[in-house]
Amino acid sequence: MSKTLEIVISSAKEDERFLEMLLRALEGPLRPLKQKRLISLWDEREIRPGAVTKQEFQKHLQNARVILLLISADFMSTDFCDSDEMQHLIRRHEAGAIHIIPILVRETYWEAAPFRSE
Repeated sequence: MSKTLEIVISSAKEDERFLEMLLRALEGPLRPLKQKRLISLWDEREIRPGAVTKQEFQKHLQNARVILLLISADFMSTDFCDSDEMQHLIRRHEAGAIHIIPILVRETYWEAAPFRSE
């Protein structure tokens, strides 16, 4: 039995409309893979009431093989961008263990971002 590939989408709360647009765009093409449980999509809106938000987020980041970052000025100002956790994810990305894919959704300065590939 194959393990489900988890895709985590991280975005600022202010960019929810872009998250919705991305999920709608992926819905059709990824439906067969989701139905066969080959992939799963997760974002922070799926944290259940009463769950410890940071721990739930970290658990999904740890299990993820693909992390999509929706980049905007609001996202760039989050604590997550400068966190030790982000640095750990970048090291895992550089080692080939995961894939971090930044997606620019709103114009912002991100040339110095730690997750920006050359």
